[in-house]
Amino acid sequence: MGAGDDPAEIQGRDDSCLVDMVEAASRKQPSVMLFEDAHWADPSMLEVFDLLIDRVRAMPLLILLTHRPEFQSRWTQHGHVIALTLSKLTRAQSSAMVLKVASARSCRRTCSNRSSPRPTGSALRGRAD
Repeated sequence: MGAGDDPAEIQGRDDSCLVDMVEAASRKQPSVMLFEDAHWADPSMLEVFDLLIDRVRAMPLLILLTHRPEFQSRWTQHGHVIALTLSKLTRAQSSAMVLKVASARSCRRTCSNRSSPRPTGSALRGRAD
């Protein structure tokens, strides 16, 4: 960084470089980027979102950006941006989802334990020969 470099210019170059790298990666393989809780993004991150969303129409890239309802999205005027409002899950839907995830993990753990060699003793007590 030289003595005359403006920090805003440097930030702008960094942001452009980041978007260039995302574009290059998406051109090699179609990609998805997920940004959760955009309502917590600072102004510099919002500027990166601006650059990405401006250029995404020409990229094989899907950007998913989540935020709270009170967040004012500044990208909805773009023709390639779709805003979806999702309602809250009911208690029954939440419970069903938790049970599915928990049972899937339990099943994987059980199957994994059956296929891996069983330990021969406790590491604290030594081998159980």
